Amino acid sequence: MKVRLLKEEYLKSDNLFDDFCNNLIEGDIDHFSEDEYILPELRPFPFYLAYKDADQLEKSFMEAFKIIKEDYIKIDREITMSQQFWHSLLLVNFRDYVIEEHPAVTTNKNRFKNIVIKSFDWENYIYKCLLAVEYAVDNLPEVEHDLFYSAVINNLDLYNYLIKYTVTRNDKFIINVLKIVERNNLSTLMKSQIKDRPDLGKDERYGRRVIFEFNKDYPVVLSPMMDIDDMESLLLNHLSKYKS
Repeated sequence: MKVRLLKEEYLKSDNLFDDFCNNLIEGDIDHFSEDEYILPELRPFPFYLAYKDADQLEKSFMEAFKIIKEDYIKIDREITMSQQFWHSLLLVNFRDYVIEEHPAVTTNKNRFKNIVIKSFDWENYIYKCLLAVEYAVDNLPEVEHDLFYSAVINNLDLYNYLIKYTVTRNDKFIINVLKIVERNNLSTLMKSQIKDRPDLGKDERYGRRVIFEFNKDYPVVLSPMMDIDDMESLLLNHLSKYKS
């Protein structure tokens, strides 16, 4: 499968939306850089996962995890962590799939920007899924992969906060935090809003404040290096600071 990279300046151009809608991107050689990759055949997967229905959310995330693990995880990380690669793939190779799954991208420019050419960072669902699969494959026996994926889905707000910052974007740290949350049945609490704390922000969540405390401790306390039992004690201690 050939993936030709679109020029970065073209990906930022005002013409991109109209060209995508009118299927004019692939036919113009001037849109492409000189870089291309010859890869094994790649399948599209659910790449925008803003579902309110819990069952649909879980089903789509699990499908994404499965296909990324089977088709993408062995590709050079320099490629899979490239925003230019993913935007090119969605706009050209997977254009039909994108439109079929999200028809609004051809009628609403804001939806197009938010779904198809979203910045490749912690807010991007492809980025979230890629990291989760990397963490599972690199650190866990295969029989535990689905349990970890379920923990990510059940604690998505917390997971987002963990991968947002360099200090906590650590595979073993994230795996252990999610294990601790799951085995202490803290998922609901961690995503809940903290009440009656005017000294905090307007929409503070228990999980975010706990991770804030870990960040604040670093590097005096090297929490990413801790074993899971010591980390559990520290996490519960941080949580107690905000529980009434």
